Amino acid sequence: MDTINENGQSVSVTIANDGNNGSKQRKKQLYSSIKKYSWIFPLYSSISIVLMSVVPYITSTYYGYTDPIFPLVSDSAGYPPGASIFALLFIIEAIFATFTSWFRYKQVKYYLQSQSKDDQNVNFSKKLRSINWNLVTIMIFFTFGVIIFTTFRSTESIIMALIHSFGAALAVMCLALYLLGTIYSCWYLYKVYNIESLPISLIVSSSIQLIAITTFTLTFFASWYVSGFNFFDPYFRSKWPDNETRTLFLVTSISETISLLLVSTVNLCLFNRMRKFKDWDKIRF
Repeated sequence: MDTINENGQSVSVTIANDGNNGSKQRKKQLYSSIKKYSWIFPLYSSISIVLMSVVPYITSTYYGYTDPIFPLVSDSAGYPPGASIFALLFIIEAIFATFTSWFRYKQVKYYLQSQSKDDQNVNFSKKLRSINWNLVTIMIFFTFGVIIFTTFRSTESIIMALIHSFGAALAVMCLALYLLGTIYSCWYLYKVYNIESLPISLIVSSSIQLIAITTFTLTFFASWYVSGFNFFDPYFRSKWPDNETRTLFLVTSISETISLLLVSTVNLCLFNRMRKFKDWDKIRF
């Protein structure tokens, strides 16, 4: 901008443009808020797990697709409109769970970097760093498994049911590994570095969940064995004619429901640990 000084001469004056600085400041604040409120990811995942267990069950039993007495979650979520709701909630939940594992990875990494690197703990620190990163990789595979078994429904055909089972097996295996790795890292963070607290709630809920997963796996194959390929007929599963083997199938469906609902408890444990962390601004992503 040109101005006239007291001697009548034209002087060019440049006024700094704060637009870019303001934009950068807003982006920085948004970035800081995302890190500060990263606990929203496990909290949403926890709520989503409950909804995806209840809503498809209500819709499938209301329309008469499945028996109201403990159907498989896959059967409840195999018919519209519950199927679409289940798929949407579970895929978003899996993605949010992967984000949770990434934020948790950064949090644990910060803990380890903040500790003095003495000779006594340096080897252990390297091991924990490796486990910490592998947990993120495991959750990425978990997401792929969820996408597979929510896309291919067990109620459509035998081929679809087999693909669905493969995706579910991948997701369950990754979930079990993630639980064990998370318990290990939380336990030794407290024991070695006195960081956070003992993961008692996480250990109890994860132990029950692993028992439920094991029970589901064994009884699933046992139910398949006693019923043959009729097991892949959704109508047969819903109306299961044999009362003796139906008890075995009920154990399968109940243990599946328990293992799914307990994922919510695990997410709440991570939510609590991430919410209490006050140094998110010191972590770079």
